[in-house]
Amino acid sequence: MDLKMFSFRILKRKIVDVIAQNKSHNPVLGPLLLSTTLKLKNVSVIHKKRMGGRSGYSTYKIVKSCMDNIINFSTLPLKIASIFGTVVAFMSFSVGSVFIFRKLFLGIGPDGWTSLVVLHLFSFGTILTLFGIMGEYLIRISRQVNYEPQYHIREIHV
Repeated sequence: MDLKMFSFRILKRKIVDVIAQNKSHNPVLGPLLLSTTLKLKNVSVIHKKRMGGRSGYSTYKIVKSCMDNIINFSTLPLKIASIFGTVVAFMSFSVGSVFIFRKLFLGIGPDGWTSLVVLHLFSFGTILTLFGIMGEYLIRISRQVNYEPQYHIREIHV
């Protein structure tokens, strides 16, 4: 699907009604449209140079819009943080076991260093994992508050 999102759209009334039901504070039309229907087509349009004035989109507004898209419509950053945290926690547990074994049974390692490194790594991994889990809960709560349905009924056949 070679779909490009622009500011100009022609929409069926049913799609407008579904999108209008969204109660989010910062609605972003592109992702809302994609969550409503996949029956989208691009139409070629000749874009002429602006005759006067300047665009209302500054660099700040463009970056803010991108962040809104990522934060409001994607769970990927939270899942990455959660997976990364779990991996770090597991690795710190493994490395910590080696350090503790070396310290207790071989007497290798400076005093206090092993416990500090293991504690920091394990805490960091555990915190990231918990952030990811809490984020998943917050996303689900946000979807409920915004009245975002899991599906839309396009047609009813009797």
